Amino acid sequence: MAQLFRLKDDIQIHTDHRNLVYLLQRKELSKKLLRWVTVLSDYTFTISHISGNANVMADMLSRVQSTCRDSHSLNLLEAEESEVRPSLWDISEAQASLPEEHRIGWEGLDGCTLVDSTYFVQGVPIIPDGKLRDTFLQLAHQFHTGSNATYQMLKKMGFWPSMLNDVRRTVKRCPICLKSRIRNYIEVEAGSSLRGKPWETVAVDTIGPLPLDNLGARYIVTAVDMFTRYTELIPVASDDARTVAQALWDRVFTRYGVPLELQSDGGPEYANSILDAMLTELKVLRHFTIPYHPQSNGLVERRNAEIGRHLRWMVLAIASRDEWATLVPTVQMILNGTTHTATQFSPHELIFGQPHNLFSTEWDGAEWGDKRIVEFKQSLQEVLRTLEDSVREGTSARSQIETKGVEVGDYVLWKHENPKKLDCPNRGPWKIHEVLPNHKVKLQSIVTGDIRVTHVDKLMPFETDLEETQMKQLAESDKEQFEIEKIEKIDWKTGMVTIKWKNYDERTEQHLRSVSHVEEVKRRARKARKNLANYV
Repeated sequence: MAQLFRLKDDIQIHTDHRNLVYLLQRKELSKKLLRWVTVLSDYTFTISHISGNANVMADMLSRVQSTCRDSHSLNLLEAEESEVRPSLWDISEAQASLPEEHRIGWEGLDGCTLVDSTYFVQGVPIIPDGKLRDTFLQLAHQFHTGSNATYQMLKKMGFWPSMLNDVRRTVKRCPICLKSRIRNYIEVEAGSSLRGKPWETVAVDTIGPLPLDNLGARYIVTAVDMFTRYTELIPVASDDARTVAQALWDRVFTRYGVPLELQSDGGPEYANSILDAMLTELKVLRHFTIPYHPQSNGLVERRNAEIGRHLRWMVLAIASRDEWATLVPTVQMILNGTTHTATQFSPHELIFGQPHNLFSTEWDGAEWGDKRIVEFKQSLQEVLRTLEDSVREGTSARSQIETKGVEVGDYVLWKHENPKKLDCPNRGPWKIHEVLPNHKVKLQSIVTGDIRVTHVDKLMPFETDLEETQMKQLAESDKEQFEIEKIEKIDWKTGMVTIKWKNYDERTEQHLRSVSHVEEVKRRARKARKNLANYV
């Protein structure tokens, strides 16, 4: 700087820091400022003030520019220019620009001092309202630490009365923090899973493959009545479509009647043309739960856990894994003979009108005459009416909570079930396209427009101040995470494709138009003699 002053006798200095204009005119100076004035007095120059907006050249040269920027970086999420910590002069000038009564109000703050026309609290300057506070907030949060760590960092830089609340708001709405967070997903209130009347709605699932049994069994088909909780367990040799359909016909439909609705996941043993044809002929409605989301078929999933627990201790007791199929009827008896918390009766009691005698603690040995049969029928009908009332109440409660927490048009982040080490645990943001029954929603990609279905408890509200272009750029960072592992099924009638994604558990269904470029889709189209142009 000294060499610059020697180049010319009379130098004009233009600055947006107003205090410099009056620096040489002040009578009282601190020791530090006095030393600077002494040094500057050896040179001839004049200082004039210009506004910060007009000081373009100096402002541009003061910025530290990156020599290399990754074209894939989320630069729209960063400041357009690198954040530079404001100087004490910047703060002092901002303070001076405020009305005098505002500055006088600071004097009542605990630990407030006035040093060289700048107000301090506990040794740090008071940061006025406006962009200056936003700049300090971004600087303190540049490493995306939590609220407490960000606040502790900010306390070393400056002070203002609402600082802690502003820090919490900044951290809560930070898009990078939201995307990398692994908590605060939408919670779904648990409702009653009772349904209609006995055997009106049946939930089914498959357990296996298990060790090969002496009888040739490797799987168990589980069928649960959603009203009484009565469970049928059917050991089978295979989980192919024909075997499962035959098991349901032999052990469920012919024994208890044809249900109105069958609930299952979208596994190939249930989503196939054979079972579809049988259910269509019987006029049974289908309800598919969300793939790889056990909560969607929670009743049968909990039943499966109980089945596994009982089978394990029984196998341990007989010291043989080759005879587990012979133990399945005993497991079924235990499940159906045990009082269920949802109904306060055992499933056996609700189906047959009395507890299983292996579970009964008393037996009067009375004969079943006509009078007692009538009493039994009346008693059973009264129990069923009570349960039906519970069903109606539960259905009403479910209707009130189904859409809780999400609305069409909301932006959300979608939980990544199986992220790699460095992947963000959340994907998106996505946009709520449609709210479906049973706590499901349709999500729309704000990048491609693709539609996906998921459960609301995998979503996190995305509340930030980002503009739409910035949200799209954040969502585009997921592109590298989506890689098709397998095309599992193509329905040429509807144009829907079932896709298994690499490193993701859930399957998704997308229209052919979004995957018509995939080589496997092209190959299958040629084999099926289909023209993809008709679907695009």
